[in-house]
Parts: sequence; C-alpha cells; structure tokens
Amino acid sequence: MGRIRRKFRQKALSEKELHALETSALGYPLVKHDDFKDGFLFTHEAGHDVFRSFTPENIRITPGKEITLPNAERKTPSYTLEITDTDGNLHILKDRVAIAGIGSNSSQKVLARKFHHFKSEDDTPLVVCVIPATLEDHAVVHGAFVGARGPVPATIHEDKGTIATITVGFYDAKAANHITGTEPNYDGLLLDTPAVLQNGVKIPQPLAYVAVWGALQDPQNPDRPLALAAIPAQTSLAFMSNQEALIEAIRISDHIDLAPAPKDIKDKAMRRYIRENFQDEQQRIKRIKSLQNHSIPANIRGKRVFAASFAKNPQVAALLQHHKIPQKHPKR
Repeated sequence: MGRIRRKFRQKALSEKELHALETSALGYPLVKHDDFKDGFLFTHEAGHDVFRSFTPENIRITPGKEITLPNAERKTPSYTLEITDTDGNLHILKDRVAIAGIGSNSSQKVLARKFHHFKSEDDTPLVVCVIPATLEDHAVVHGAFVGARGPVPATIHEDKGTIATITVGFYDAKAANHITGTEPNYDGLLLDTPAVLQNGVKIPQPLAYVAVWGALQDPQNPDRPLALAAIPAQTSLAFMSNQEALIEAIRISDHIDLAPAPKDIKDKAMRRYIRENFQDEQQRIKRIKSLQNHSIPANIRGKRVFAASFAKNPQVAALLQHHKIPQKHPKR
C-alpha cells in the first residue's frame, strides 16, 4: 500500500498536469446521481479502457471461499459472478472481493486513472464489476481531512435512518490490493451491515474504506456530519457539495472566509489549496490537524482487515494518538 503512495508522490507534474489535478479535485467525487442507476464492467482490452453495460437481471452472484488479501489481518469473503453484458457476452469472475465504493471509486473516470498502469496477475486481463447498491443506517459524508490529491474526501458514518446509495465493486486480490494502495487515509473494514445490490442480492460483509480522521462536523449542528451532495441518499443530514466542503476546510485550517468572495476568487483560492496539499505533505498534515478540531470520530462497526497506511507516518500516528480517535471496530 505504501509503495503505491510513495511512487505517486515522487512524480513531478507539469503545470498542465497540476491544473488537471486541481480541476479533478474541484469536481470530486466525479460522479452524479445518474451514475448510480446502472452497473458496469471495467476492463483493459488492447491497451484501452473499456466499459460494458449489463442489466441487473443478467448477473448471478454466488459466495465463494474466504481469501487472504496482501497485508491483511484477517480473511475476506469472496464471490463468483456470472454476467451477461448487453452485447450477449458471458463474463465469469471468480474469487472476487466485494468493496464498497462510497465516493470517487464509483467513478469510471477515477477507476480508469487508478488502474492506468495496473498489471494483473499472470497477465490475466483486468475485469472489475461495479454494481449500484444501498447501505441502510449509514451515510456517505465528508471526512475531516484533506487528501493528497486535494479534495475533502468521503467517508462513511453510521447514521440511524439514513439509506446511502453506494456501489459495490468486485475485484480480484491483486486489483483489490492495488485500489487499497490508493486509499492511505482509510482503514479497511468488513462491515456488520449488508449492502443490498441493485438486483436485490445482499452482500453480508462488504469491505469498506473508513477514514481514520472521522467525519467533518456540520458547522450549524456540530454533533452531525455533512452528507456529500453528489451522492444520492435518503437522510435528514444536511448536504454539502465538494467545493463547499473545500471552502469550509480553508476557513478552518487557513482562517480565510471565502463565503462572501466572488466566484473567481474562490476558484483561485481552492486551486491554490489543492495544489499545496498535493505538493507539501507537511502543510497537508498541519491542515488535517486543524480539521481534527472539527471532527466527529469514526463510528463504523465491523472487523478490520487492514490499517490505514498513512498512519505509519510518525507525525500522522502522533496526531491520531493526540486526538485519541476511538475505533468501535475490533482491531483483531
């Protein structure tokens, strides 16, 4: 997991690439409500990213054996999928781990970027199946941190009565390890709550990424988190867009109130903030420290499969210890 993060951070980006990174962060999580209506198959074919459609009734899912992912603390359930796409092609996927997509991991564009240089096991072509699902009594909310690529990322938070719309992606072990390496701020948990797929199939213990930093407080109601406006949900929580969350983070960490500023000033300030978070890890950790004073501790119940790789950083470990963020899930 750390290997992927270090490789990413060492890459020097051109001015054009930095501008693209800023634009991507401003558009986080790069999904809209309509993107949760249909599932898709994501494959690499002849060096190209290919996305294929299928209908919910044309997928069959059966439980398989438990498998051990790289660096895992416990085994994870697996599944076999038989999918007939809209062109009539049959795809059989074996030994797949079910991972909840709560933010940008539901985005075709983001998956294409994350797997751009991916090499699958034994030259087996990459195939990932992503299916819309719901998660009862949980909300997709803004985390109380800023990510290396600039935005205020999503996390999940237990919230009675809320029904979150998510996706469930089915990955083989190597692909699951690869995407986990892109999520250094998250523990991986087998949830106690099942995800219900679009076709009605229940996944009893989906693997989910839960931010170790907790959820960002609603400034109007500090006991409550803020739901991502881009993610469909049935909830009483207040919704906040990604850019509104960035402006709130800037207010907290940099003591700059952009609320009354013109749109062009806000855009410049957010782009500068995003770029600094990408280029300066020390500045990013300092900002996370400020955001922790406006956080709600993680409250997700489940069994930990792996720990957040960013927590291996001594400064990060000390910050987490200082705030003593309680974990309701067992560590072993």
